[in-house]
Amino acid sequence: MVRKAFAEVLTAQLEQQPLKRGQFAARARISRPHLYKLARGLRQPTLTVFVAIAQALGMCPPELMRLTMAQLPPTTSSPPQHPEDSP
Repeated sequence: MVRKAFAEVLTAQLEQQPLKRGQFAARARISRPHLYKLARGLRQPTLTVFVAIAQALGMCPPELMRLTMAQLPPTTSSPPQHPEDSP
C-alpha cells in the first residue's frame, strides 16, 4: 500500500517538474531505472533515496511523507497499545 501511495505522489510530482525523468534522476542521484521502478510502484524507496527525492523535488522529507500518507486509505484499527499504557 505504501509503495503504491508513494508511486502516485512521485508520479504527480514528476509531472510538475520541468526536468525530464533522466535529469531528475541525476539530480536525486539515483539511476533512471530505479526512478522508473519507484514511479511504477515496483520498488519502495530506502530512507536515503526518499530524502534524496524529497530534496530533488524541492521539498522537505516530512512534506513528501505527508503527501504519501494522504494517499493511504484510512485505517479502522487502533494503534497498538503498549503495556505501560494499560491501567
